[in-house]
Amino acid sequence: MALLDVRAAVDTILQIGLEREYGVRVAATRRLPGVNISLNPQAEFQLFRARGFNISTTSVPQKMWANGTWNGIADYNQAVYPLSGLIGLQTAGEPATPIGATNARSWLFAPVSSGRDPLPKSFTIEEGDEDAVQVGEGLKFSSFGLEWTNDASNMTGNLFARFPIDNEPLTTKTDEEQQIAKSGTVTAGTFTITYSAQTTAAIDFDATAAEIQTALEALSNIAPGDVVVSGGPISITPIIIIFQGTLAATNQTQVTVDSTGLTGGGTYVASTLTAGGADVTSIPQSPVSRMHVDIFVNDTFGTLGDTKVAQAYAGDFRIGDKVQPFWALNTDYDSFQSTVRIAADVTASFSTPHNAQSRALYNAVKTNPWKWVRLLATGNEIDAGVNNETIRVDVACKFGNPEKQEDANGVFGYKFNFNSLHNADFISEHASGAAYEIEVINSLTGL
Repeated sequence: MALLDVRAAVDTILQIGLEREYGVRVAATRRLPGVNISLNPQAEFQLFRARGFNISTTSVPQKMWANGTWNGIADYNQAVYPLSGLIGLQTAGEPATPIGATNARSWLFAPVSSGRDPLPKSFTIEEGDEDAVQVGEGLKFSSFGLEWTNDASNMTGNLFARFPIDNEPLTTKTDEEQQIAKSGTVTAGTFTITYSAQTTAAIDFDATAAEIQTALEALSNIAPGDVVVSGGPISITPIIIIFQGTLAATNQTQVTVDSTGLTGGGTYVASTLTAGGADVTSIPQSPVSRMHVDIFVNDTFGTLGDTKVAQAYAGDFRIGDKVQPFWALNTDYDSFQSTVRIAADVTASFSTPHNAQSRALYNAVKTNPWKWVRLLATGNEIDAGVNNETIRVDVACKFGNPEKQEDANGVFGYKFNFNSLHNADFISEHASGAAYEIEVINSLTGL
């Protein structure tokens, strides 16, 4: 009898891709070697037992989705993926903001205390091997934790996605993504799109993504399934064209737009966001060492970063689950439809031996004053003498329960727990105040 091949766990590949529109599948073109993702399919069935039976007599599926966890060594490059999914950047588009005329990029995650965070991302995930993968759309990182001790540096959290589709091909090349965006003011009229010498019929100035996709699929050189269009309406929000089907994984001719039929003085301009045909990219690892870490605690926001915790041996920052699936009665969706924000607990802590500094902090617990805590990791130079890799977490907080630690690696000390709270003095991206902010500096130019 022939020996059957069995998939080895060590051969399992994980890849993710940045979705342009929530839950709209894209090619998973990034590997995160510093992040382990455990995504578990979930099926919730409703059981019914008819009278006179000792056992259920029917079963019907009600909810299908996937949830799980992620973890890894804290890393200057890998960290921006869960943070981009949970909070999002403060500025639209990619890459992150360049720091002057240097190679360094600032990824600023400054969540609002009230309302919706500006630009959280979602991802498509592929898990499997060269034979086949499971594909989960609408992957959301739902929580984030950072833990530094004197012998380890970790990050962890929860995530979820739509119910994975099995037996799909593994992405090996990027799909081309092109954008059409408004320049100036457009008030009425029509426009056309040309792809490889074929031109669409006239399209209304305020067309939706679906209307533009229909116009493109009417061309003789684009079959249904060859493009997926998201975003829009184009008069308000740029539209994204992703080439798939027979046009997947290859470099495509740039579409052009004829704006002569538009009124208002503006135009629609086409550009390429991601060239098709490039190999899947592995994000470089750059882990945080104990020797990179400092912790600060101050009485005012203006002095944050002045007073170092002299003998800290552990530090922790956590954002609890702040997003969950939303289920709709709608036959267009066999999994959850979208997501909904929920209130998340945000906490910070640090541990320090029993010394003059910790005694002063302990005696302040009963008055519960405002404290400002900074967890800071400073890594390798990006631009010599100018910028270093950085993870900076600033937290406006008040005391939680102090914990006496009688034998922490032989040390007697205290763990000081803090609850992050909104504070009007926290002036950053939000003039009205904030509760916490995270900045990552690295050399990545985009997700």
